[in-house]
Amino acid sequence: MSEEVRAQQIAKLLAGELPKEEAAELEIWKNSQEGQKEFKRYEKLWLNAANPKSGISEEEKRRSFRQTIEIIQRREAEIKPAAKMASLKRYFSIAAACLLFGALATFTYFNIFQSDNVLYSNDTQGLKTVQLVDGSTVHLKAGSSLKALNISKDKRAYALKGEAYFEVEKDPSSPFTLNTKMGKVSVLGTKFNVKENQKATAVHVTEGKVRFEGTGKYADNEPLTLTAGEAGKLSSKTGQLVESNFNTQNFLAWKTNHYKFEESPASQVFADLANTQEVSFRFSTGKLADCSFTAEFKDQSLSQILKTIERSFGWKISKDASGTYQIEGTSCAQ
Repeated sequence: MSEEVRAQQIAKLLAGELPKEEAAELEIWKNSQEGQKEFKRYEKLWLNAANPKSGISEEEKRRSFRQTIEIIQRREAEIKPAAKMASLKRYFSIAAACLLFGALATFTYFNIFQSDNVLYSNDTQGLKTVQLVDGSTVHLKAGSSLKALNISKDKRAYALKGEAYFEVEKDPSSPFTLNTKMGKVSVLGTKFNVKENQKATAVHVTEGKVRFEGTGKYADNEPLTLTAGEAGKLSSKTGQLVESNFNTQNFLAWKTNHYKFEESPASQVFADLANTQEVSFRFSTGKLADCSFTAEFKDQSLSQILKTIERSFGWKISKDASGTYQIEGTSCAQ
């Protein structure tokens, strides 16, 4: 857990300035047996912060205050001038909480016993990036959500619904586990993408190493150890956990909005678009699926991409009443 993230969240919580989503995560800890006891201690420090006889050393106060000022300055640098005054007042309202920072130097991970708390959900149409209490970063796709299952000094367990890209902070003493309906991903610190739905759970690793295993009725599968450039897919239809390699980043296009195709068969092109855009395609004839396609798309809409493909092959791509895109053509002519 980074000191800045931890200090910011606890200080703002005590000052009543912590955003709702971040407060949910701390609230789980605060309601635990360990958290109740520890939070009372932090509250005492908070209440005694202005008391010259509180027992907090002057050096501790100065160090903590410097840390808080640095946080405020970094935050203010990101805010538009018109909003700076209101924001500055808001952040100085938590300045007294900086006296906690020294006491929090030995702060340990939160103990979470409840499993029904949604920490973050993305109800928007775009990407949502959040930071967990341990400093890890999660990029949530639209319609996705993340829950905390158990967070302690030696465990970081979450559950995902939907799709997200994780940048996990390294901590050998506290493994990071991510649960889905069909399987579980375990890491120490790495970067990977997980997509789960009714049909399958897929994991793509871009950095480090992860363990991917089936759970429940899929537990008989041999666990996979995946490194950068490797992927695992657990299918609900076959019940099989299969490993593969990937050489493009198109699976992350939902996050980067960047596709790159190099002599790719049309079947792969439309599979990548379907996977990231949550749509479906159907060829009018199977021979079109083998047509080779090379192009790169950055920050273009699905409609723009499809128009480029239509022009390239002389095809017609249209959406039918069921929402499926029909691909019609006679050849691979470009």
